Amino acid sequence: MAEQRADLLAHYDQMREQLLSAINGLSDAALSEPSLDGWSVKHHLAHIALWDDLRASEVVRISAGHASA
Repeated sequence: MAEQRADLLAHYDQMREQLLSAINGLSDAALSEPSLDGWSVKHHLAHIALWDDLRASEVVRISAGHASA
């Protein structure tokens, strides 16, 4: 179990590093410019942050012994 946890955390760390590397150096204008789907980089980052927050809440719930929502 600990090995799976460590692997998962390492994966999340690697993905976060790649995301930050991809947006490093972008200007505010570039971050705000809508892309083909109408979402800007800022929109995508806000969406990711929301899901990170929801996942963190689920971890707290499950760790407390409650069922997953």
